Amino acid sequence: MFTGSLSPVTGVNLYGLLNDQPYTLQLFDDGNHNDSLSGDKIYGNFIRVFQEGDLLMFRITMQTAFDTTTTKQIITACAFPDVVKSIDIRTGRIILPIDNRGNLADVATASGGGMRYDSIVSIFSQGFMLSGLIESSVWAAGVFSTSLIKDFQVGKVGYPIEDPKNGIYQVALSDSAFGTSWQRWKGAVSLGARYWDGNNNNIYDPIDLNQNGTWELNEDMPEILGEVSYFTVFNDGVDVSLRRYLESPKGIEIRQTIYAFPDSDSPAMQDAVFIRYEIVKKGNLSPKIDDIIFWNSE
Repeated sequence: MFTGSLSPVTGVNLYGLLNDQPYTLQLFDDGNHNDSLSGDKIYGNFIRVFQEGDLLMFRITMQTAFDTTTTKQIITACAFPDVVKSIDIRTGRIILPIDNRGNLADVATASGGGMRYDSIVSIFSQGFMLSGLIESSVWAAGVFSTSLIKDFQVGKVGYPIEDPKNGIYQVALSDSAFGTSWQRWKGAVSLGARYWDGNNNNIYDPIDLNQNGTWELNEDMPEILGEVSYFTVFNDGVDVSLRRYLESPKGIEIRQTIYAFPDSDSPAMQDAVFIRYEIVKKGNLSPKIDDIIFWNSE
């Protein structure tokens, strides 16, 4: 941080949250903390804490003899290399593109977009709509790309879209027990995904407690619906000025799990995709939602 002509500077500090935990760091102008030369009014320090999935939201304050100056919030993150924003679900004769904001079919992926059956686009776009009553007033929000309704953004309510945990998590019955996908599911759990808590400690820790390379009932594992599951979470945090219809965010979070049976002995099961939506009202952005209707249509 360059403090310029302000003088005398009595302290420069970074403060914020690292993965929701308080984080502070003093910055120096001594030439020994990644700050260029001693006394050149450039303050710095090293952050050596980042691992995959870490999210740091911080501000920097500068104190002088007269006042305190604070920067705007800065967000930096370390992404998971295999948590994607969009993906093609392939099962039987179906290819269904999805993304991490609730869009189905109308997603630019390697398949070219659109849900395909026998390589023919059969559904161009799919989405959902929520509607209900809030203190006798009708309210609605949804994701319908063809109607330019895009009221939901990636991630949990109240969290930045830059959170590196945001994305699509994939886990399959054929994956190795306690392997990469099981470990990566920790990120999904932090977003609200379900899991089997074998050791009953209310923490998802997929550890081979019995040290035999095989999952047993006293050990944790991801929730795997079907033969392969895809989990993501999104919320209605899109600003009112960016919506087609001027509805304000209500603090609604949707946890979406899509699953399939690509190796089933039944051709009908291979040619099917199942979707589970879990709707969660969070925060105090609006009063209680008295009634709600959920529906989807192409």
